[in-house]
Amino acid sequence: MNALTWLYLILKENARLIRAAFRFSPAYWQRTHSASWYKLKAQIVRQQGGSCYHCGMIDFLFIHHLHYRNLGHEQFERDVIGLCKKCHRAADNARKKEAQPHAKI
Repeated sequence: MNALTWLYLILKENARLIRAAFRFSPAYWQRTHSASWYKLKAQIVRQQGGSCYHCGMIDFLFIHHLHYRNLGHEQFERDVIGLCKKCHRAADNARKKEAQPHAKI
């Protein structure tokens, strides 16, 4: 990897982190970047055998909050699950769709 490619990847990752910091509350941001979060994530990956909770695909798993009531005290399957990128995006889109107010007829 040349220096330019390396610099591009570093800047791209930092831009992603900065955008994410403004999308989420400070409590959520702190939680998902804590040592205990990474420990929980490793536990979920182990328990699921590295496969997506929804489709079973073996891939990099994103930890998905089913709800945020227990932020900081999440438990596997009750509060959070591991999803592949495709299923995680679908779950987040479904949540956003549910949160939108319905149009009046």
